[in-house]
This record gives sequence, structure tokens and C-alpha cells, in this order.
Amino acid sequence: ILGDAPATAVYVLTPCRMDALALGGIMALTLRAPNGLQTMVRWASLLLPLSVTVWLALMLLQGGWPQYGFLPQTLGYLVTEVFYASLLVFTLASNTLSEVFSIRPLRLLGKISYAVYVFHIFVVFLCARFFALGSAARPSVVFSLAQYFAGRALAPGTFLVLLDAVTYLAIALGLSIGIASTSWYMLELPCLRLKRFFPYGKA
Repeated sequence: ILGDAPATAVYVLTPCRMDALALGGIMALTLRAPNGLQTMVRWASLLLPLSVTVWLALMLLQGGWPQYGFLPQTLGYLVTEVFYASLLVFTLASNTLSEVFSIRPLRLLGKISYAVYVFHIFVVFLCARFFALGSAARPSVVFSLAQYFAGRALAPGTFLVLLDAVTYLAIALGLSIGIASTSWYMLELPCLRLKRFFPYGKA
């Protein structure tokens, strides 16, 4: 809880995440100014290593990177935004980085990224019912299959627990991307094609 606000509200509500939107707007305006990219590169040269340093310090201080809490949802969010904004600046300024981040799989993932964000939460909770998620005491489809093929009862050890986690991540990620891709081609792309009926006029 941050004050009287639930942590989830701070995470998802637009007024609480306005700094990221404002940072994107500032970058877009600066890029269109004379020598705008060079100006942003100078700032990014300072902010990228600074954000990484603060990021690592916060992780050491908290023993990881929790999603919720006062530090992650204040300084942590800001540091994350500055890091990726700086990375974007260097990508715009570097032909090599631009080529790397412009490969077809990444561009496709960029197209469906918002749909992945929307749908993944349903997928991960649905899939979680069938996996142990790091606990050998919980039932898991992976444990059951291992016992079936072994022909005997097995005590889930470190290997099976790790295999369970990897399998869960692979299935959840694959389903999220698959559902988001279906949404893109069957819903979003047809809607975007309707834009031809609403042409923009020049002032």
C-alpha cells in the first residue's frame, strides 16, 4: 500500500504512471528539434549508467526486484523508464542497434506487445493451476508425467521442479503470444484497415 492507495492501482492507473508517458512525449518533441538526437544522446550517456547503478543498488537493497512496494513503485518505476528511454535513444543513434532491434521477430512482437500484456494475465493464472511453480509439495502435470514414464512414484527433486518451471514459462509465453497474434490478425488489423475511410487532411 502507498498511502491509502492499493498497490495494484498505483501499478495500472494512468495518473500514477504519467511520468513514463511524459518522458515519451519529451523524447518525441526533442527528436524533432534541431540537433535533437544529439542532445538526447548526451543525456542518455549520463542517464543509462546512472539508471543501471541505481537499479542494481535497489535490487541489492531489497534482495530482488519485487513488483509492489514503496521503493519499486516510486524510484524503481522511474529508473526502469529512464533505462529503457536511454536504450531507445542509443538505438535511434546507432545503425547497428537499429538493425538488431528491427529484425522481423522483434517487430512482430512489438505489434502484438500490448495484446500480450492484456491477455497474459489470464493465461498465467490459468496455467498456474497445473504446475508446481517452485514447490515440490504442489501437484504438477510435469511430476505426474515423469512418474507415468518412470513407472513408479517419484519424489520431485531440484531437476523436476526446475523442469516444471521451464515448462510453465514456455507454455504460458507461447499461449500469450499465440492469443495476441490471433487478436492482431483477426481483430486489430481489420480495424486498422478502416482508417482508409478517415483520411487526414493537411492544415
